[in-house]
Amino acid sequence: MRTTIRCCLLLLPCAWLAAAGDAPAGSWLDGLLALPRQLMDGGWVVGVQLAGSVIAGCYAIERFRRLRRERIAPAGFADEADRLWRAGRHEELIALCDRRPSTLARITRFLVLHRANPIGDLSRAVSDLGGREIRRHIQKAYPLAVIGMLEPLLGLLGTVVGMMETFAAVAGAGALGDASVLAHGISKFLICTGTGLFIAVPCLILYHHFKLKSAALAYALEEDVDRLMHGWFLTRGDEPPAPAARVDGPAVALQGAIA
Repeated sequence: MRTTIRCCLLLLPCAWLAAAGDAPAGSWLDGLLALPRQLMDGGWVVGVQLAGSVIAGCYAIERFRRLRRERIAPAGFADEADRLWRAGRHEELIALCDRRPSTLARITRFLVLHRANPIGDLSRAVSDLGGREIRRHIQKAYPLAVIGMLEPLLGLLGTVVGMMETFAAVAGAGALGDASVLAHGISKFLICTGTGLFIAVPCLILYHHFKLKSAALAYALEEDVDRLMHGWFLTRGDEPPAPAARVDGPAVALQGAIA
């Protein structure tokens, strides 16, 4: 999925630059060289839009670096933690959690340190801890959605302001006004709309990608936590019941954190 998004982000600028070439030959290089001048024609609104694209790029890079399975529910961590728990090596289990920091490691460390409490209390505490971290990951991707919604509005604002200026210039010229001035002015300020749409589309795609990935990682975390809690604090039918094994609610519920 990540590779597909990167390819789309690379192909979209190529298509735009190829279409933006104003030289008779219509070459891709001519469009690339003419791009800065065309963007400058858009005025201050394009500057604000480009600043928003830089901010969105920073958030996207941060999400690509941090929203990974290794930081939430590392593969194989639950198996290693379960092995140490069943061997009674609690100190080594805590050291493992400190050595491999992640959401699952922090939950596991909490379970080990509070293992004498009823499973109902542990379930509520773990649900709060896991849900809070998943919501934090979603909130860090939310600026991409905000920028994606603002960019087209900024483009519309720049286009409307530019058209007002163009019509005022044509009206001031009186009956001798040149219609080509009007056409040139409108085409120039439509750059704001095009820039806004060009930035908004990848921002919204990335936002929904990170949101869906957060949901998938939350589900993987929920599975690992449920497996550990069921194996550590619940007894099978052929075993004598343990005093702390009563269930007051579901082991953990993190999917509600996905808004």
